Amino acid sequence: MNAATLVSVREAAGLTQAALAARSKVSRATIANLERGANANPTLDVITKLAVALGVTADVLLAEPTPQARRRRASSR
Repeated sequence: MNAATLVSVREAAGLTQAALAARSKVSRATIANLERGANANPTLDVITKLAVALGVTADVLLAEPTPQARRRRASSR
């Protein structure tokens, strides 16, 4: 899973990490680790839960980020 893609999709949905955690039943710590790139290989269960909670398909979360998402991520560091 690409960290920048997850951040971009979550922010586009207007959710905080905590709100996504509550909606997906995935811990906020796991979401934070995924968004930092500390865990690049989540289980299929985690990917599915996040995708459902975000209203996207799993392939969206697995896709490489758009150039716009990369720029946003770089400017937020």
